[in-house]
Amino acid sequence: MATFRVTIKRNEKLLDGTTNIKIRVCHNKKTRYIATDYYIPPKYFDAKTGTVKTGGPYSRDEVNKINSKLQIKLGVMADKAEKQKNLRFMDIGGLMKILRDKHREYDFFALVEEKINIYNKLGNLNYMDSFKTTKTIVENFCGTSILPFETIDYNFLMRLENSLKFRGIKANSIGVFMRNIRTIYNQAISMGLVELSLYPFRKYRIPKETTRHRDLTSSEIAAIAKIEIKEPLIAWARDMFMLSFYLIGINMKDLMYVEKIEEGCINYKRSKGKRDYSVKIWPEAMDIINRYPGKKYLLNTLDNYSDYRSATKRINKKMKDVGGLCKIQKPVSTYYARHAWGTIASSIGISLDNISRALGHRLVSDVTIIYVKEDQEAIDRVNRKVIDHILNSK
Repeated sequence: MATFRVTIKRNEKLLDGTTNIKIRVCHNKKTRYIATDYYIPPKYFDAKTGTVKTGGPYSRDEVNKINSKLQIKLGVMADKAEKQKNLRFMDIGGLMKILRDKHREYDFFALVEEKINIYNKLGNLNYMDSFKTTKTIVENFCGTSILPFETIDYNFLMRLENSLKFRGIKANSIGVFMRNIRTIYNQAISMGLVELSLYPFRKYRIPKETTRHRDLTSSEIAAIAKIEIKEPLIAWARDMFMLSFYLIGINMKDLMYVEKIEEGCINYKRSKGKRDYSVKIWPEAMDIINRYPGKKYLLNTLDNYSDYRSATKRINKKMKDVGGLCKIQKPVSTYYARHAWGTIASSIGISLDNISRALGHRLVSDVTIIYVKEDQEAIDRVNRKVIDHILNSK
């Protein structure tokens, strides 16, 4: 049950000695405050009755109007709270948004918009685009821009899945959209916007994702590294692919934002997982870096492209040409570099622990890893073995 009271914080005074009159909101043992338009010296506020006293900066008529408006404000907030069907399950953050009118009716699309805005502010454009696409798909399916959470039940999810299958959308993509819907639904439950008993994902099963085979053999990587390419754009794409491979499968976003080489290494925080990495620059990698010097960043990619995504898209498009020249019957893309590195390392007898460390996989808990110093020299030696193996392959 939410309660509301007019109050002031006596220790929060402005330079003129006044303090703001606030509405105190208590809900589920949590307290928040909403500011009003009124300021008054603390001695002219009656804390017992929650009213402004006469004799201060306001006349008697003004005091009566202020007290009347504050009581009306209390009534409006109480009415808003009472209209929430799941108020007792709602956290105070969700209630405050409703009281401050910083929402439209909290439905599926409203929460999706919030998620999109959060990812945009964080610079996580891939997740932002994924939720944007999910929102568009659900809007097209519903034919409306309002979707109460109670509407999303087992039958709704099955009809949506079947409509996507009918349009030829693959199971992997459908799984992504459904997981996004589940993420939003879980958030709605935590905010108290829908009852847990209505949770549809107990019965509905999200289509299983089939892992695409992204392995390349030593011979295929060697062919990519050694083939002579005259067309500059295709050669550049091949070089970016091989540079990623030589740097233990660094992804394109992280590679393009590296600023400098430090003591023969590149040091970066991986955008996926936010872990710190350090990779030694072997001569094969340095040769490529020297061919594409950048102005602001180590490489010139972002001197020529507006962002990493458009550059990566161009690289992957040209890697299809590289695959054709090398007679590789796989849709070669930048994703293959990291997977291929791990597979080749395993094939030449590198231990799983060393492969995991080199790829930055977490072998222990977050707490324990603080006290574990990675053997960087061992990782560098492992990478050297992998590079030598593919360069010696026919």
